Amino acid sequence: MLKLDDKLKTPRLFISHAWEDKTLVQRLEARLMATGAEIWVDHSEIRVGDNLPIRISKALEWCNTLLLLWSDAASRSQWVEREWASAFSSEKVIIPCLLDNTQLPGLLKSNVCLDFRNIEQGVVQLLEALNLAQQSVAPAPTDPIRQVAQVLRTHLTSSSVPTRRKLLQILSLGNLWHLFHDKILLPIKSRAAEIGKHTRIFFKKPRTKQFIFFLASVLLGAIASAIAIYLSFAPYFSSQVVKITSISGRVSDANDLPLEGVRIHVENADLADILTKKGGFYKFNVVELTEAQLTFSLSGYHTATKLVKLVDKQMQVDVRLNPSTVPKTVEPDTPQLQDIKYGGVTTISGRVTDEDGAPLDGVRIDVKDADLGTLNKTDGTYKLVVSDLAEARLTFSHKDYETVTKVVKLTGKRVQVDVRLKSSRVQIKMTDFKSQAYIKGKVTGLDPARYALYKIVAYVMNERWYIHLSAENTPGRGFAMIDEKGNWELQTQWGGRQAYKVAFLLVPRDAYVPPTVRLLEGQPPESPLLAAVRCDDRYLIITAPQGIGPTFTY
Repeated sequence: MLKLDDKLKTPRLFISHAWEDKTLVQRLEARLMATGAEIWVDHSEIRVGDNLPIRISKALEWCNTLLLLWSDAASRSQWVEREWASAFSSEKVIIPCLLDNTQLPGLLKSNVCLDFRNIEQGVVQLLEALNLAQQSVAPAPTDPIRQVAQVLRTHLTSSSVPTRRKLLQILSLGNLWHLFHDKILLPIKSRAAEIGKHTRIFFKKPRTKQFIFFLASVLLGAIASAIAIYLSFAPYFSSQVVKITSISGRVSDANDLPLEGVRIHVENADLADILTKKGGFYKFNVVELTEAQLTFSLSGYHTATKLVKLVDKQMQVDVRLNPSTVPKTVEPDTPQLQDIKYGGVTTISGRVTDEDGAPLDGVRIDVKDADLGTLNKTDGTYKLVVSDLAEARLTFSHKDYETVTKVVKLTGKRVQVDVRLKSSRVQIKMTDFKSQAYIKGKVTGLDPARYALYKIVAYVMNERWYIHLSAENTPGRGFAMIDEKGNWELQTQWGGRQAYKVAFLLVPRDAYVPPTVRLLEGQPPESPLLAAVRCDDRYLIITAPQGIGPTFTY
């Protein structure tokens, strides 16, 4: 027989279910509430405008027991999966209640289950498991005063608004008059003989009795109407209007070329950083703010800050970022036909890549002895037009790579100069990814003799940072070792939940890494992870590609 520990004799229950099983959930909720158990269920606790993930996360922290109503519909629900997985990682008590023959997830097969295919028998077993069996389930009262009390108690313990029809049915004039007559007038009349003859005569007079009945009917009718109106409209008076503002825009460079991958941070908001998409566009929502301070940052550019007054539901904020060093640039597409005609101009173009041949952007190219320079594009290409020089000394520099200098003879014709830059510090790269197969990467800037002293640990982020719960502590599954060429690889398996971010951290081989790390309100999402895992700033955190989720390291 399933029994909870003594410390859970007053259970706080979170009911996890699929929407298709709502009717059964409402029946179960009524039975449990009658025993005095504390219950959280979505249809009773969540209102329009609520932040669903935040409300569910707080409820999971509050509860000590999760009732998992498991069915075919629940097995296909991403919300149900998130709820039981979060409860599992937080070591909450999980009681699976089987509504049909659908198999439980592997992590829950060791849990003792309750058979809810016979609902009445399943409820009895559940009440015994929760130490609530000794408390009987009260039948629906027929006494009007108990009906009123039950309606009021249900309204006060639930966020749902009772319908006007139901209230008027319970608080009808006839019911209340019946209550007044049976509970007040009859006891007084039964005591009339003891009180005295005049009292008895007073109640026997027809006109007096009719007058009292009339006054009582009017008074109780007014009370019933007032209660019905208050209970119907009180939630609307007490609830606050949630203000949601949509902020969108475009980020470009000084030449109005779109910038992709710009990080946007919103101060004083519980919101993960946003990255601009292709074309430089971005869009996000903020809640309950009158103003927002936005910070736009990208390697190779000055950080820009914008303070936006949120006066409309939709705000447009376009930003231009200037290079951190501003050389004299020449537009690649600027016509130079007149100079070329006389042979005094040489066009220098090429492509800058890293050690693996991948395009490298944000590289500054300067021409010594000439007030001329530019930044290459996102595909690594660049273009310069140089005049009145016999040769040009080109300097290629990037904050994370060793500077390279090239001397080019200028002949008045087009010259191609391709360059590979070597990393000047330890870096982690993701080189390839295939959902349900593998994720590959490379470490650069580290002495190959030290590869064996380190390992790569990967985390994914949803409501917190995760390493998959069932990943074995072996290379290629729970973590990745680095081969002699600096390459590493992890096996993957798609679990159906897309992550927001993925982090790869280079840590000492014997270092302890926690399986989960919680996010901290008001801090960037990477801050608690980097504080919990010792990686000496050797990490890579990116937006998770499609197909990476909390179960990808398997």
